[in-house]
Amino acid sequence: MRLSCLVIPSRLAAVAVIALLAVVPLPSRAAGLLPWATGIATPAPIATPIVTPSPSVEPSADAVDALPPAGTIAPETRVTITGDPADPAFVFEQAQFAALRAASLQPGATIRIGGVEGVRDALPVGKERLLTVPVTITAPEMSPVHALTNVTVQNLASPYIVPRSLVVSDEPEYLTASGTLLTATIAPGTAARFFSYHENVAGQPARRLRVRVTNLGDAPSVLSMEGAYGGPSSDVFAVGHSASRRFLLRSLPHEGRLLTLAPHSTALLRDDDLPAGTVGNAIFELADLQGPPLQVDLSAEHAVGPLRPLAPPTAAGIHDRHARGIYPLANLHATFSYAPDQPPVIMPVGGLALPNTGPGLALGGDYGVFFAFTVEVHNPTDDPLPIALYINPRSGRVTGTFAIDRSVVSVHALPALAHPKLWEGVVQAHASGRLEILTMPEGGSSYPLNLVLGPDDGSSSPGSPRSPVYSESTAL
Repeated sequence: MRLSCLVIPSRLAAVAVIALLAVVPLPSRAAGLLPWATGIATPAPIATPIVTPSPSVEPSADAVDALPPAGTIAPETRVTITGDPADPAFVFEQAQFAALRAASLQPGATIRIGGVEGVRDALPVGKERLLTVPVTITAPEMSPVHALTNVTVQNLASPYIVPRSLVVSDEPEYLTASGTLLTATIAPGTAARFFSYHENVAGQPARRLRVRVTNLGDAPSVLSMEGAYGGPSSDVFAVGHSASRRFLLRSLPHEGRLLTLAPHSTALLRDDDLPAGTVGNAIFELADLQGPPLQVDLSAEHAVGPLRPLAPPTAAGIHDRHARGIYPLANLHATFSYAPDQPPVIMPVGGLALPNTGPGLALGGDYGVFFAFTVEVHNPTDDPLPIALYINPRSGRVTGTFAIDRSVVSVHALPALAHPKLWEGVVQAHASGRLEILTMPEGGSSYPLNLVLGPDDGSSSPGSPRSPVYSESTAL
C-alpha cells in the first residue's frame, strides 16, 4: 500500500504547518455502530493537504555544499494512535504526519513527505509498528535535504468519553474578516463534539480554519481527538457529505490520536485550507482524558500574514439565520419495533431544533448530531418477511451516509419527497432480528428527513444501476 506524498511550504516561522490528508480509508471492521457505547479509543484530526510549494531556484551542483541546509529532518520520532483496529492506510497517514511535525524548516522552505511502504495489515490495539517515511526539504538558494524518518506508531487503548455537548460555529457563515470564531472550555473527564461550517467569500484573501487547544492548568493534560474535514470546495453538497462521511467512518473503529499537552501550553490541532470562494466543514471530538481544563479556540486566519481580530458575537448576530454556540445534545438514540401487522416505522432525522445554551439561535437541522436507531423486527407468520429501509427527504435536497446492519452506504443528492431504498433484507418465518442504523445530518443538505422501515416495495435495490444509493463498505 502506498499513499501519495504531501508537499507543504513553510510560512513565516521555521516550523511546518500541521496539514492532514484528505484521503480517508474505509474501516476494515468496527467496534459497533454506536460509537459512544463502546469501550475503546478516540480518533484524530483529519484535514486537507497544502499542495502549493514555494517557488525554488536550484543551485548548481558545485555550490550546493556551500549553501545552508533548507531544514532539518528528524531521524526518528513516535506517534500514539487509537483504533480497534487501526486501518493500515490510517497508520501510514499518521506516520507521515509524525515525520512532518518532527522536521524543521527554514523560512520559505518546502517539505515533501513521501509515500510509506510497509505492512498492509491493520494495527491491533496494544501493538506498535516501525515505518520509514522519506522526507525532502528544499528552499531557494539553500541546500536541499533528503533523509528518512523512522516512525514508531503505537496503538493504545483509551476510554471513550461520550460527548455531552455540541459546539457549533456557523455564524457568520460567510467570512469577510479574520479572527476568533468561537471559544469553548472542556472540563477534565469530559468531551465535546465540534461542528464548524464556513464559506470564505469570493474576492477575499485566502484563509485557513485553525483549531488550537490550551492547557489551562499547572499539570500536563492528556487529550484525544478524532475528526474530519470536508472541502475546500464550492460544491456545498460535496463538502458536507465528505466531512460527515469521513467522521462517521473514522468514528466506527475509533481511529484517532492521543496527545500530551504541557502545562500552560498551546497546540495547533487543525489547520484547514479555505481559499476564496470555497466552503469548509470540520467535525471533530476532543476529550480531556486527564489533567486540567482545556480551552479550545476556533479561528479564521489569513493564510499569509498576522491574525486580525474579529468582533465578538453581537445582538445583530443573534438574528442571523445561522447558528453559533453550545448545544446540550451530541448523540440521540431511539428504539422501535416492527411486525407485519404494524404500520411502517418512521425515524425522523434533523428535526429537533436543539436549543442554544447561550443567547444564539436553535440548531436547525441538528448538524453534527449522531442519530442512532435500533429496530427490533418480529415475524410471527409462517412465511418469510421481506423488509426494506427507505430515505425520504421532507424539506429539500440531501446527501447522506448511513451505517446499516454492519455495512455503510451513501446517497447522491436526492430531491425532496424522493423515496429510494437504503437497505433490504428478509426475516425468516417465526424469527426476530435487530437492525442498527447510524447517521449524521450533513452540512449543505436540507432537513428534516425520514427513515422508513416497512415492507419491501420491489423498487431498485441499493447499489443497482438505477439506485442513487452506493456502498461505502460491506464488512464492518
